[in-house]
Amino acid sequence: MNDLQSLAIHYVTDKVKTYGHDYIPGYVDLFETMRHSVKKMLEIGIGLGPHYELFSSVLENYTMGGGLKMWRDYFSSAHIYAMDIYECPMLDPRITTFVGDQSNEKDLLHIVEIMGGELEIVIDDGSHFGPHQVFSFMVLAKYMVQGGIYVIEDVLAENIDSFQTLDIFPQDFQEYIRQHFDIKWYDTRGEGRPDNDFLMVFIRQ
Repeated sequence: MNDLQSLAIHYVTDKVKTYGHDYIPGYVDLFETMRHSVKKMLEIGIGLGPHYELFSSVLENYTMGGGLKMWRDYFSSAHIYAMDIYECPMLDPRITTFVGDQSNEKDLLHIVEIMGGELEIVIDDGSHFGPHQVFSFMVLAKYMVQGGIYVIEDVLAENIDSFQTLDIFPQDFQEYIRQHFDIKWYDTRGEGRPDNDFLMVFIRQ
């Protein structure tokens, strides 16, 4: 079992349609060709606090850090880093977690330093609050390596248009994005689907 769909179901992550969002096809499209070459990835948000309380009450096998274990198994050579405002100790040689706030530049830069100053893959599954998503990307964008992929999950319905047009960012940063990143998105909303079932993706040129 090493395909992403099977791993997502096995580790009971809400990134898979079975338990929540329909992100796995998009992630396979983005990551399949690089899954064995990636050395480090960062996920903002682990799924703790109220999120954990909700999911663990309705899903018997839901555990802390399931998504991180999914990425660990999928990216065969990568070390997985993750940040959350709640503590999540992981006794795993290939997973490192930090307590931090994605709206705090010092916290973000601390992780960048620990990761060696370069970012290959970043997934923002943090607060889902538009200003936090914007702030984190503005801080971390310059550390993305060529070909690096930055994904913002769960874009709220009211923010989707402004992410697609980049109007959610300051004007000067919009130009920075256009000069340095390719932009794509995966819109998996639909009948019976969450209205924030949306991935915004920036790929470093």
